[in-house]
Amino acid sequence: MAWTNSHRWIVSAMVMLGGCDPQGGTSTPGLPGNPGYASASGENFSHDPLDVDDGGNVSLTAARGVDLHWRDRVYQAAMSRGVSRLAKTSVSTLLHIASADPGYHSGQLTIYRWRQRDIEEVDLSPERGEKWVVVPVLLRPDRVLELEQFDYAVDAKSPEAREIEAIMLATSVAREAYSGGRWRMFAYPEVAEDREDGVTDTIRVYMLSEDDQAPDLDVWIADRVRRRPAKSLGLTVHHEPAMWSREVMEVRRPQPTTLTVTRLLSRGVFATEFEVVGSDGSRWTVHSETGTIERVADPEAGGETPVSEDLGERGSEVREDSEPSP
Repeated sequence: MAWTNSHRWIVSAMVMLGGCDPQGGTSTPGLPGNPGYASASGENFSHDPLDVDDGGNVSLTAARGVDLHWRDRVYQAAMSRGVSRLAKTSVSTLLHIASADPGYHSGQLTIYRWRQRDIEEVDLSPERGEKWVVVPVLLRPDRVLELEQFDYAVDAKSPEAREIEAIMLATSVAREAYSGGRWRMFAYPEVAEDREDGVTDTIRVYMLSEDDQAPDLDVWIADRVRRRPAKSLGLTVHHEPAMWSREVMEVRRPQPTTLTVTRLLSRGVFATEFEVVGSDGSRWTVHSETGTIERVADPEAGGETPVSEDLGERGSEVREDSEPSP
């Protein structure tokens, strides 16, 4: 897929979101179901059966939140301790994709690059990119190993090409809604059900804000099918800017989400129950180590109603093309 002139500005967006100056520094236990990719560049492209943040299964939400937490930890360790080792390069656009191994003892940050000639031709398609550098990371304690350098073209039919395309599109959607926002991006494949347009294979791109200028959000992408390019199915805000740093977190959805769990685990606090307030006034706790989600108060009945299992019917549906908050 070749990007047209209407997508020219995505170049600067990708540089802001995932780019770095390789010489001068960086920009900033058993899981239920399948949390997503086995690895960012592997052949395993299995899917979760639904939107895990819809309220239907808080155990799966917690599991994906834990998984995303470890991917984010790999990303930040690699960026802060590994990417700075790279020599100066003339590459204009870089994209970073983190993965974590099962058990979360290690992971890697894969860096893809697009050369200046591709940008001049306004072609940032995944297949014009190259797998350039892999930064291996050991976790607990975190340690960055020797960088591995490659020069492999991305296969247009590969899982990594579909992931890259989804992240590119999510970048443009998020930047349209929140100009100047900077995020760390993580993609998870999902299967949509009973859609009128026939879309089944989708990818949800979670976006953790790098600062307090933009919200945490996800962009839901319809995966590419043959000649049909990927397309956005909508943007959903999880947390308002800087909400993740407050003692009591407020969520823009009726219950804690994947990003809520990830944000709370990243605080590195042991054996603590964090309080979370849903958009409907419901109150929840999230365990600081396991990510376990429990409902502790029913806003209608006013009684204590602990809930940590499936919540039955699916909760609030994903809002397609939802409007961001001011």
